[in-house]
Amino acid sequence: MEAPIFNFSNGWFYQMNEPGWLITQIEKRLAESSCSDEDRKQLKELLDTIDTEDNNILFMGKLK
Repeated sequence: MEAPIFNFSNGWFYQMNEPGWLITQIEKRLAESSCSDEDRKQLKELLDTIDTEDNNILFMGKLK
């Protein structure tokens, strides 16, 4: 999926997303034929938890 900004710091990845933008990106990915069944399932579960009135969403992960 497209992402506006990638941030890396001290072995960590983080990205802040506005909920409306993230919903749009997930819906675009779900509409693509190249989206695997496993990805589709995870994206639908994530989409069900997001509301446009939510605060920004932060993704964080430790780099291997």
